[in-house]
Formats: sequence, C-alpha cells, structure tokens
Amino acid sequence: MLTRCAENDIQTIAGLKRQDPGAMVDLYDRYGRIVYSVVYRIVRNSGEAEEIVQEIFLRVWTCAHLVEDSCRTLGPWLPGC
Repeated sequence: MLTRCAENDIQTIAGLKRQDPGAMVDLYDRYGRIVYSVVYRIVRNSGEAEEIVQEIFLRVWTCAHLVEDSCRTLGPWLPGC
C-alpha cells in the first residue's frame, strides 16, 4: 500500500511529464521549503539559496520526462536532476 505522500508524488510525476503547471505548483508547495533549507545550509546566503532553488525547480520542469515510470517519490530525485 502506498503512503499518501507517495500517491501524491505519483500524480505529480504524471502531471510534470504532461507539462501541467499545476503539478509544478504542487511539487514546489511540498518540496520547496525543504529544498531551500538544504541549499541555505550549504551556501549560507539567502539570495544565492533562492537562485539555486529556482534553478533546481526549473531543471525539474525541463527534466521531468527523465523520471522513470517506476519512481514513486520525487524527494530523492530532486537533487540529481
């Protein structure tokens, strides 16, 4: 049985592959804060962290077609995009 988060990620992955802007909003709502927190801990500069987070999510948008169909959650995939 899939967790609710995994079910949401599966739907988000499908939406991203269709280039659905709503899927991107959902992805950012669920992962934006944690991605920012990790990036900020590394760079220690809020402006630079914001730019990096923006770049990460832009890459997700442009690389979504590369997510394997077997992928059940996006969290681990985000840093590798």
